[in-house]
Order: sequence, then structure tokens, then C-alpha cells
Amino acid sequence: NERIEFFTDIDKVIQAYYDLIKLALENNDSENKPIIEISFVEQKSRLIFSVHHLNSTYSKSIENTIQRTGKTYNKLIHKLNGVCNIHLLADFGNEGVAHVNIWDSKPRTCKKENTNFKGVQHFLEFKK
Repeated sequence: NERIEFFTDIDKVIQAYYDLIKLALENNDSENKPIIEISFVEQKSRLIFSVHHLNSTYSKSIENTIQRTGKTYNKLIHKLNGVCNIHLLADFGNEGVAHVNIWDSKPRTCKKENTNFKGVQHFLEFKK
């Protein structure tokens, strides 16, 4: 969309993008190349940049994801604090599909989704 004006710390967003791509490469099986879809959309009063690793499942449990952010997410949170919110929509294998708010103004929670979603998708949510 050519009409979107976007004022933020682009350097940090680019670094986060590279971190998410690296994460997808590290968590991909050696048999297949990762298939990654990137999108940037405007929804009401927010802009959403997403990195969707299509041929993957999330390697941690939902509970572990909520309780322990881990090194990669801690690094992302440190970079993006004050820049944007971070959300995750993932296929957790036998646990199903769930949305986890990795970093926003609320306590980390999980919302189960009833969908045929496949893969692991990270959302960087920017408020207008």
C-alpha cells in the first residue's frame, strides 16, 4: 500500500526480521527448505508485519511458551520494547493451534484457535 506512512525505529525492525528468519532456518528440518511468507498489512488502527514459516510446527509446548520466553524471544523483546507488540500464532502439534501474546501490555496468555492453520507465524504489531 503506497499510502501507508510508517514512523518507527526501522533498524530494530530489520534486526528483528533477521532474527525471525534465522529462527525459521534453525527450526527447519534438514529434509526441506523453509517456506517463508512475509506480509505487511494495515488493519484499523494498527499495522502488522508478519513472518510466517509455512512448513513448520512450534517445537515448545504452549505452557512452556507462556512461562519461559527463552533466549530468542528475550532478545526480540529487548530490541522491540517500545517499538511494537510481538504475537505468535502457531501449530503446536498435538496441542493444536494457538495464539500467544509474546510481548504487549498484557500478561502472556494463550488463546486456542479452531482453524486449519499450518506453520509458525510471528506478528509485529505497530499502533498508529
